[in-house]
Amino acid sequence: MSLVNEVTDEKEVTQQMVRDHVEWLLQENGDYTVKALSKKLNKKFRHNQSLNKIIVNDLVSLDIINDERYIKRVIKRYSSNPTGINIIKSNLYKKGFPKSLIDEHMSNIGKPEQIANARKERVRKFGTGKITDGQAYQKACRHLIGKGFDLDTIKQVLGEVTHFPAPL
Repeated sequence: MSLVNEVTDEKEVTQQMVRDHVEWLLQENGDYTVKALSKKLNKKFRHNQSLNKIIVNDLVSLDIINDERYIKRVIKRYSSNPTGINIIKSNLYKKGFPKSLIDEHMSNIGKPEQIANARKERVRKFGTGKITDGQAYQKACRHLIGKGFDLDTIKQVLGEVTHFPAPL
C-alpha cells in the first residue's frame, strides 16, 4: 500500500480532500469520463464512496466532466486518422459509454469521410497501383478490416483499384 493511501485510510476523508484530489487529477490528465473518474475516486477514497458520488454529480452539474464532450473529442481524434468506424465504436464501448450515446454521435461520421480514410490507408500500406491477384486483394481486405472499416467501404475502395485478368 502506498504512503498516500495509508494516510487517507487513517484520516477522516473530507469533501475538500476529495475535491483537491479531483482538481489534481483534472490538471494532470485532462478530461475524464464519469465512469473513469468515479473509479479513480472509489479506489483512492474507498471508505467513503457516497462522498465520491456527490463530488462527481457536482462536477457533472457544473459541466466540468461531460461524457458527450468526451465522446466528440475521441471521435474527432480517431476520425482524423485513417481509422474505421468499428475501431472507434469498440474503443468507446471499452470506456463504458452507453450504446445509444455512441450511436447518436457516430451517425455524424459520414460515408464519404470513411471512404476517404480507407483510401488513405490503402495507399499508405499498398501504394497507388492496381491489385492484380487474389492474394494481394485478400491481404488488403484483412488489413482494412483490422483497421475497423466495414465491408461495404472496403469493397468500394478496393473495387476502384482491382483488376483481375479474365480467366482462360
